[in-house]
Amino acid sequence: MLISFNGNEQSFEGMGLYKLMKDGSYEGTWFDSGGEMHAIKSSHDGKTLTSFWGKPGEKYGKTEYEFIDEKTIEVRDATQNKDGSWRSFATSRLVKR
Repeated sequence: MLISFNGNEQSFEGMGLYKLMKDGSYEGTWFDSGGEMHAIKSSHDGKTLTSFWGKPGEKYGKTEYEFIDEKTIEVRDATQNKDGSWRSFATSRLVKR
């Protein structure tokens, strides 16, 4: 359950399907309950999986999944502004129990 800026609860589900490419990168597609569907291109540096989604110049964003430890992942989402800068719109810390 998400809480929107106006304080209302909002359901959200999303799923990314990834394929490991021969060069070690990942490609895939994102689908979510808001009706969004985006192509994904990702790379992993050993600690963080960085996924770029959408189309540059249109709706383009990135999601970073940082593996903090064996039980914790921090997820950061941002969209790209027209000037090329990034605007964060969500950060979550997920902890396995």
